[in-house]
Amino acid sequence: RARKVLGYIRTMEKLGVPAKRLLAGTSLDPKRIYHPEYLVSLEQYEALIANIVGLSNDPAIAFTLGEHVSVNEFGIVGYAMISARTLREALSISIKYTNSLVGRAIRIDAVNEKPLGFDLVLSSPIQSIALYRFEMEELMVRGIRMVPQLTGIEAVHEKVTFPYSEPPYRNLYEEHLKCPLEFNAPRTVISIRSPGL
Repeated sequence: RARKVLGYIRTMEKLGVPAKRLLAGTSLDPKRIYHPEYLVSLEQYEALIANIVGLSNDPAIAFTLGEHVSVNEFGIVGYAMISARTLREALSISIKYTNSLVGRAIRIDAVNEKPLGFDLVLSSPIQSIALYRFEMEELMVRGIRMVPQLTGIEAVHEKVTFPYSEPPYRNLYEEHLKCPLEFNAPRTVISIRSPGL
């Protein structure tokens, strides 16, 4: 949805990239993106992300974009998540409503309970590996920032697997996740070792 596009525009403008250049070739209507009901197609979104990466000249720009997040960006879903008693409850709300009300290219397929935490199993209809990696990197940083906002507790990651090749900036993954990483795995699984969440 347009809410996410607006977040990108605001952040990229702070980095010196005007909205006109960012939206070039995307077929996104610069007047309508300010309307919450405006829907963005996957093709438009992919063109926008290509512009973001190209204009920033930073293949790891998703990490920067992920840092500029607030639960408030998720609107009514964000407020419902803040009201949840645990991260598990907040994730349940996210699974139920985020795709339809906010719009997101990555889905939480399952929350598998373990004795000392849980596994998040993620998937996406995205065919482009570059776009999927971008989405995962942004979501990863957003998640790390949002968990303390939602719960007051920092998540401890036990292991994270990704279904794509290791990027040249693996060090950013290590700095943010602080756990063993596996690339070229069958799917994305985030193992969280935090019983209190």
